[in-house]
Amino acid sequence: MEAILLGIYAFVVWLIYFKYKWLPWTTTHQVTVVVIPIVALTVLVLSLNYFAPSSADVRVIKYVVQVNPQVRGMVIDVPAAGNLPVKKGEVLFKIDPTPYQLQVNEIEAQLVLARTRLKQSRELAATGAGNRFDVERYETEAAQYQAKLANARWELDQTTVFAPANGTPINVQLRRGSYAVPLP
Repeated sequence: MEAILLGIYAFVVWLIYFKYKWLPWTTTHQVTVVVIPIVALTVLVLSLNYFAPSSADVRVIKYVVQVNPQVRGMVIDVPAAGNLPVKKGEVLFKIDPTPYQLQVNEIEAQLVLARTRLKQSRELAATGAGNRFDVERYETEAAQYQAKLANARWELDQTTVFAPANGTPINVQLRRGSYAVPLP
């Protein structure tokens, strides 16, 4: 690019000073003709280094999606390999679901018990043998277990981590047996 610009400049100087002789070829003009391209090329090179830097170390800037699990646990499977494309929704890795499944089972059992106690306390309150406060307490307890169950099921679903977008996993350092934790 610099050579092309110097060639165009030399052609213009030749036209002005030698072909059409619009200006005389004096010492002042000779110094000016030499200094202008030196200053112009210096400014061009420095500005290109700033606005369009080049390097032997090539870097590609791309949109990056960080993938972090929502739950903690032992990684049991990593089907996504590094540098191979994945589609949105494909499984990247799986965390051991056993503790989360046990938690769902436990909360389901507690919810069944709370609903049974709620039913019994309603029957007792309807016959006048039970307390209305017990009914309210078991209603609250059943609602709490229902919310805990929804959260436990969500955590169980989060043990399988899917690709959030189409792309290529590059720096895959995750291995089977690693312990994954959610980042804050």
